[in-house]
Amino acid sequence: MGAGSYIDSLITIAGGRNVFADVDAPSPAVTLEAIVLRDPDVIVHPVSSSWNGGIEPGDRPQWRSLSAIRSGNVREVDADLLHRLGPRIGRAAAHLARALHPEIVFP
Repeated sequence: MGAGSYIDSLITIAGGRNVFADVDAPSPAVTLEAIVLRDPDVIVHPVSSSWNGGIEPGDRPQWRSLSAIRSGNVREVDADLLHRLGPRIGRAAAHLARALHPEIVFP
């Protein structure tokens, strides 16, 4: 997600830095190669209770060189909470902050 997107704002509120924040489009087409070039420290992996499909980030051969994969910094987050903009935005920000900063004890 690029600059100006809901997810970009949520990452910032949660104390993270979006590796695609410099991209002006809110929902740019991003290749796996572009992610590898930006080498994120943490990968946020949305998981949904209503859908159990998809590829785990560590199972993508192209991503095995990523710092986040090598250091085990793949954080599962509740996709149902994060991907639905609405009155639960505060809860979504807190959920993402806990995922990005597991070393901090939140009330």
